[in-house]
Amino acid sequence: MLLSSEGEGLLRFLDHLTHFADAFGALSLALMLDEDVARTRRASLDGRGDVTFAKAVAVADVQGGEPTQCEWFAIATGMRRMQVVRTGGGLTRGPGSSHSPGMAREPVVPPRPPCALYLITPPAIPDLPAFARTLGEALDAGAVAALQIRLKDVDDAAVLAAVAALKPVAAARGVAVILNDRPDLAARSGCDGVHVGQGDASYAEARRTMGPDAMIGVTCHDSRELAMEAAEAGADYVAFGAFFPTTTKDTAHQPDPDILTIWQETVETPCVAIGGITAANAADLARAGADFVAVSAAVWSHPDGPATAVRELDQVLAAAF
Repeated sequence: MLLSSEGEGLLRFLDHLTHFADAFGALSLALMLDEDVARTRRASLDGRGDVTFAKAVAVADVQGGEPTQCEWFAIATGMRRMQVVRTGGGLTRGPGSSHSPGMAREPVVPPRPPCALYLITPPAIPDLPAFARTLGEALDAGAVAALQIRLKDVDDAAVLAAVAALKPVAAARGVAVILNDRPDLAARSGCDGVHVGQGDASYAEARRTMGPDAMIGVTCHDSRELAMEAAEAGADYVAFGAFFPTTTKDTAHQPDPDILTIWQETVETPCVAIGGITAANAADLARAGADFVAVSAAVWSHPDGPATAVRELDQVLAAAF
């Protein structure tokens, strides 16, 4: 099976020349055997979802095409999995091209959009009307991409009441509303999406419940394997963390920021960084590769108020690149 997906920046992984022959040997074998070619928006890098092998990938500098105009392929033949890059005209080498790591052209990668703020509610909201006003002020203070309603130890009625009170505030400002854990309540209350953890409803269950147009995110902790599985299934984003100590929820996972860099350079599905994020460390995660930073306590517990916190985060993220 040969899987195809858009690719950007993969020439950075041209580390080992010896894999070039193996990659083309695998490709030639796949073509000679007339194996099916499956085109998919998000192709898994290998069977385990582990991208460490990509660091030793052989990338073909073909036909002088720019990397951003190429497609990358993961070729699987038996136990051997390799990748090559091609342009639409075929797999022949172009004039003056080189497969030597020292001579590989630097990729031309268009700038990615700035990292955006993904706001999460506090785990308890005792006064919904007052919090709705505070939320409106916070959303007016800076760019916020999404609001996740995440309440703990409350009944369904309390969750539905929170959505009813907060969803109009967010919707009026173009902010997507995502409910934590509960696809059934998200669909019932008209949320834009749902976020599921590894111990919650599965992605497949969430998609069946929410429908094809809903945004569904999946917690992946510090695991590229879990993230690849979620992306292959069709998740709209994956979340890694906790990157820093947090008091918002218990966590046993602390990934290295490199996981964001590898993900950003190899997979299209957006990634969210979560866990202990503040204005002091958000820029580092944005530069590492996070498409969104999820923040809760640093906003709602800010000494100068949530609006000030959002304003500071907005400024930090805008200046991160």
